[in-house]
Amino acid sequence: MTVHTPLPRPDRGALPVGLIDEADAITRSAIILLRCWCTGGESRKHIAAQFRDVLPAEAARDAVRDFDALMELTLAAARRPLMRHELDCRCMGGDENAFAQMIVAGAAGDHDDALLFACVLMTGPAAFEAGRLSIALGQPFLRLATAHGRDPHPTHSTPASRVH
Repeated sequence: MTVHTPLPRPDRGALPVGLIDEADAITRSAIILLRCWCTGGESRKHIAAQFRDVLPAEAARDAVRDFDALMELTLAAARRPLMRHELDCRCMGGDENAFAQMIVAGAAGDHDDALLFACVLMTGPAAFEAGRLSIALGQPFLRLATAHGRDPHPTHSTPASRVH
C-alpha cells in the first residue's frame, strides 16, 4: 500500500491564522512593522517614527537598529521564504504570527519561547541571535503597545513580493 503525502504549499506561511484586529497590541504592532519593513520606502520611515514617538532619541535609534537587524536576520536565515499579507490586510498569516509571538515572548523576557518561535522561522545559529534581539526589542514593543491606544498602521501601501 502506498501512502500519498501531499506536498506542502509554497505559500503555507501566508495562510490566515487570525484577524489582526483581534490580536493584542504587541502582536499587532509586530506584524504591522514587519509588513512596513518588507514593503520598504516610506513604510520603513514609519517604523522609525513609531519608535521615536514612544522612546527617547537614543533608545529609538537602538530599537530601529535592532529591528533592522532582526528583519535582516529573519529573511537571510529563513527556512523558506517568509510570507506576509499586504500592508492594509486585516488577516494575519502564520509566518507573521510566529514572528509576532517571538516579539511577544521577548517582551515577556522569555528567551526560551522567543527561541522556539525563531526556530519556526529560521535555521540554526540565527535563531539564537533572533531570540536575543527579541529580548532587546521587548521593552520598545511594550511601549508601542501602550502608547495612546494608537493603531500602528501606516496610511499608505506599496506592492511587494512574498505577499498574500
